[in-house]
Amino acid sequence: MALTPDEIFLVAQAILDRLSHDDTHWTVASVDFSPKSMPDPRVMLVQVGKVSDPSCTVGSSSSQTIPTQQAIAQLASSLQDEVIETVRMAVPECSGHRHPMSARVEDGQAVWVCPVDGSAEEAIIG
Repeated sequence: MALTPDEIFLVAQAILDRLSHDDTHWTVASVDFSPKSMPDPRVMLVQVGKVSDPSCTVGSSSSQTIPTQQAIAQLASSLQDEVIETVRMAVPECSGHRHPMSARVEDGQAVWVCPVDGSAEEAIIG
């Protein structure tokens, strides 16, 4: 993954903006490359929190050695899992369905897609 910590911060915030819903908005608290809590030195940790309740934080880790678009999809999926676990709702919701979209890499681009039929493709980072 060739993104800098500042770029990861911006990517993570764009993902969180898409995962925010009604009264629940998220913000990136920190991006830490090779945190001491992780055994692999090629790992980054992204800590995020609710805007309305900074004490509600979640974290996501990802390898720095995978291709950039794959890393973005992995980060989106990981953050999505944490947000869904916290808010208990499908975000981002698939149009036409009631389930959340899935983060994948399609044609070299990180995208949100319907996990059932592959429709409703939307770039994770527009």
